[in-house]
Amino acid sequence: MGSQSSFKKPVTHAINEFLAFLHSNHPKINKIVIALSGGKDSVALLHGLSRASHNYLLKAVYINHGLQTVADEWQKENAKLCQQLSINYDSIQVEINTNKASLEQEARNARYAAFTKLMDENTCLVTAQHQDDQAETLLLQLFRGAGVKGLMAMPYIKSFANGLIARPLLSISVEDIKNYINSKNLSFVEDPTNADDSISRNFLRNQVIPKLKETWPKLQISLAKTTENLAEAQLLLEQLAEQDLQSLIEKSHILNIEKLKSLPIERVNNLLRYWLAGFNIRMPQRKQLAEIYNQFIVEENNNPLFELSNYQLRKYQSRIYLVGLSDDAIDFDKSYSWILNSDFYLNGQCRIELQQLVVQWSKLKGKEVTVHYRQGGETYYRNDKALGKSLKNYFQERQIPTWERDKLLLVSYQGKVIFIESQC
Repeated sequence: MGSQSSFKKPVTHAINEFLAFLHSNHPKINKIVIALSGGKDSVALLHGLSRASHNYLLKAVYINHGLQTVADEWQKENAKLCQQLSINYDSIQVEINTNKASLEQEARNARYAAFTKLMDENTCLVTAQHQDDQAETLLLQLFRGAGVKGLMAMPYIKSFANGLIARPLLSISVEDIKNYINSKNLSFVEDPTNADDSISRNFLRNQVIPKLKETWPKLQISLAKTTENLAEAQLLLEQLAEQDLQSLIEKSHILNIEKLKSLPIERVNNLLRYWLAGFNIRMPQRKQLAEIYNQFIVEENNNPLFELSNYQLRKYQSRIYLVGLSDDAIDFDKSYSWILNSDFYLNGQCRIELQQLVVQWSKLKGKEVTVHYRQGGETYYRNDKALGKSLKNYFQERQIPTWERDKLLLVSYQGKVIFIESQC
């Protein structure tokens, strides 16, 4: 009887299903953080969890972006609601760069950055996205020309920071949520920007989707199925990319170009998307992928360079290198004195182990040497050879890419380079 009753209350049923899923599949979780905006969706989620999740420590968190004049008032309303429901509550103030092109995206980034700090392996963050949100997101991404990954469903649950993030109401319509709010006589805040149709999502929600529903009343259900199908297609694409990657990757940041040439361009693009996503690099657009393909695979250009977020793609000896960009400025003209009695440290990060050097040059222990960067024209001397070798030839033999050579620390004794540190 209880089960039949819960099916008549979709929100209650969805929350009970979520808690059962969490208990069975993620037994480590004992804390649930609720992302509480104060709107009807998050209020329904908060109330439902407060009535059902007796085995979990609940905490509601309001992120105050400071973008609305009533943001502080919402903060107070949320605190009052949580007090009524006996739920722990916290509010976090974040700063938003209002000069950014997409204020919505900037606010979202700040919000999730704040939530990240609350996570550990025992915590699950829950947000209140529902079936209608899923439909809106699909249409927005479709109009932006997104690929399969951009069009696929928001996942029900996935890893987030050190814990998990879940969307218990993802199968529930906005009408179900309204009915729940009304049946429980719950108060909630109304975001005045929701009526602003100059915002793309609002235009879809307020103007486009109601028109579409006149002809397709179950539009959101159909679109939800589409996103699930796309999620399956994306999984297959990622599995194919992983197979291709394993056949041609040399290190995590190096791809073999000759082996890439054996793949059709579609699989190369799929592989590049997958590989770059592993470094949290924003998905390249189709035009960018075409430029990468032409510069690094088709053309015989020996020194192409392609900028991607905080990385560069470089080419050296038929290999593509993904190179991270450092914010640390290097003074290449500076040199440092080192007495060979202990390890050498530079800026508290770079370390040259004494043992590495004295195992080759034992007679120099206790002597003073100079640590410096390459200036050009140096010769490298080994302890077992009378004649030296030019650094250029040494680097070529070791297949050290040209852009890495100037960053290597050299150790000189009496004007001769006797050691090269490649780990700094």
